[in-house]
This record gives sequence, C-alpha cells and structure tokens, in this order.
Amino acid sequence: MMMTMPQAKGNETKGERRARRTTGALMELIESLSASHDVNEVARTVLAIGMSLAHADAGTVCLVSRDRRSLEIVADVGYGDPDVLRPHRRTSIDADAPVATAVRTGQPFFFESLAELSQRFPHLKEQAERRGRQADAILPLAVRDQLLGAITFGFVSPERFDDDMRATLLALARHCALATERALLVEAAQAREKRTRALIDVSTALARASAEGADEKGVSEVLAERMRSTLGWRCSVQVRDQTQLSLELPPDSLSGRRRTLSIREGDRHLGTLHVDLGPGEWIGQEEELLIEQIAERTALALAVIERTRAMRAAQEEAIRASLAPITTALDLLDARGKKNDAPERVILRRQVRHLTRMVDDLLDISRIVRGKIDVDPVPGELRSVLLRAVELAMPLLHERRHGLNVHAPAGLRVLVD
Repeated sequence: MMMTMPQAKGNETKGERRARRTTGALMELIESLSASHDVNEVARTVLAIGMSLAHADAGTVCLVSRDRRSLEIVADVGYGDPDVLRPHRRTSIDADAPVATAVRTGQPFFFESLAELSQRFPHLKEQAERRGRQADAILPLAVRDQLLGAITFGFVSPERFDDDMRATLLALARHCALATERALLVEAAQAREKRTRALIDVSTALARASAEGADEKGVSEVLAERMRSTLGWRCSVQVRDQTQLSLELPPDSLSGRRRTLSIREGDRHLGTLHVDLGPGEWIGQEEELLIEQIAERTALALAVIERTRAMRAAQEEAIRASLAPITTALDLLDARGKKNDAPERVILRRQVRHLTRMVDDLLDISRIVRGKIDVDPVPGELRSVLLRAVELAMPLLHERRHGLNVHAPAGLRVLVD
C-alpha cells in the first residue's frame, strides 16, 4: 500500500524528533561526564539522564568491588523504601541473578515483561513480583574487556525495547563505562599519592621518635596515630614476647581487610605488625606493598631503640668498671693511715659512692626496660622486711650519726621479692 506524502512526512518528523532528543541527551551526558572525576558523581549523572531518556521508573549503578568478588550499588534512583535495596547493596558476583550474570558474561538483558524475566530466572519470580516492576534493562559496563559493573533501569509496566532504544541504552552504557574507568584511574592516582605521603609521614615520625629516645610503646603509639590520621587505618605492634602495644583491633568481619606481618631486621624477628584497613576495605597489591614498607620503617625504629639501649648499657658497665680501681686505691690509702690527706680521701670516697649508686640505678633501669630482671613476688612478713632493710642501712646511719625508730607490728604480710 502506498503512503501519502503527509503520512510519510509525519512519520519522518516523529523519527527525527526522537533522534534529536536522543542525540541531545547523549551530548548532555558527554558534557556532564567530562567534568566528573568521581565514581559516585558519574553514576548519579548517568542515572539522571538515562532515566529521562528511557522513561524509566527506577535505576541503579553497580560496580565490581576491588577484590572482584562482589557487586556494590554506588547510586540508585526511584526506590522510595530503603529496605527494597538493602539486601542487594552488596551481592556476590557469582550469584545467579540478572545483574551478576550480565557483569560476568558482558551480555545485556532486556526483559520486556515479568514473564520474560521469570523464564530466564525462575527462582526470582516471587522477588520480582514483590518489587512491583514489570520490565528491566540491564547493561554491563565494560572497557576493553575489563568489566566494571552494570547499570539497570526498571519499569513499573511492560516496556518494548525496539532496536533504537536498545542502541541508545547501550551507547549510554558505553559512555558511563568510559567515564567510570577515568574516574577509577583518577581515584587510584589520588590513592597512590595519599599512600606515598603517608609513608613519608610515618617514616619521618618513627625516625624522630626513635631519635628522641622513645621506647617500643612510644614508637607503637606514634605509628598508630600517624596511620590513623593519614590513612584511616588502625594498627598495633607486638614486640617479641611483650604484650601487644597500642590499639586493640576489632574482630575481622570481612576477609581481606586485615594483615599481620613480621617486623624483621635481616633474619632477626623484632615483633609483629597488625593492620586493619576498616569495614568495606580490601588489601590489594599496593596496600600490601605499603604495609611491608611501613613494617620495614618500624623495624628500623625498633632496631635503633635496641642498639641505643645496648650501647647505653655497655657505657654504664664501663663506668662501673672504671670506678672499681678508684675504690681499691682509696682502700689502700686508708690502710696506710696517712692523716695529712684524710679530708681529701673522705671527699673522694663520698663522691665515688655517689657515682656508684648512680651507675647502679642506671643499670637497674636498663635491665628492667630490657626485661632482664625477673620479679617473683612471694608472701612475706612486713616486720622482717623492714628489719632487714634497717640492718643494711645501719652502717650509713652510724656514719652520718642519724637516728632511726621503727615501729612494725607483727602479723602484717606483703608480697615481696
């Protein structure tokens, strides 16, 4: 049957209007996406324009998680009740569901009715009926065979997806995929820069702490504070056989977010570093490398503490050894009994005793810090402890002509070593 000229012109005008509308929407999309460098912003932009273009009632953008094991909804429109999407916010990429299947295979789905969806995924029929939608378009987001996620559009009534509409939605998905890839690259570059700044910050803080004489607990506290402020990570350090220092980490509810790493200097094990990236995070290759680098910096700081402490102990032992011949020389001078140098010998002996006590105190502190002194408290009577202490101090009390009165009732017991 031949068409009259007005009918042909009318049909052509309708097609042209649709083409102009589609071209205008895609141009608006390209312009908006060119200024979007954030994944969430890209998703919201695509949904806003795509919903208008497809006359859809609802839509979502899902992206593959960093561990490539799940799909996460990053933007949604048209779901008034938040409970509708809550079970689907994070789903397995291996699920037998339309979105996960589209992402795995790279093939789009156009379900023009609930019957078509139920035929392909019969186990989802009741769920689809409850959500109140009759048609769906599910479009994978892929760039150069790299699957990034999917964009979905839902309709409350059956929808016919003709060739033009399918081509339009696929073009929209391609633009969304390119913009998403660009945004992910920008975010990855920003994350690398952030990690580099964090490594410099942590290295500087640890070096300063060890140079200023901090002990293991101080180094651990500095590390935990810098990790939290620069990366938002939580960490703790366990030094050899000592108890765990710094923050207590929560139970790991999501696999892949925590790492435990040995802190080593060569073949020597100095301690253990525990790192928790936080909920929803995942340790990739770059995070793994950063954790290893932080463990190396921590090992340097702990090694400096060990060497400084050992050198200080050696110096204290050397001072004590040098005091021994001075004490012996004074004993010899006293034995000769020369009266003309008695005042000088008294001064020397007093100063030698003072230095000896100072060195003994320093050595005791050093041994305590290094864990070289074991304390084994046992029950004992307070009276006997006081009498023994008085007995030890009595020569010094007599020398200085001091008096001492002790009142210690019997029967009081304490823990002593």
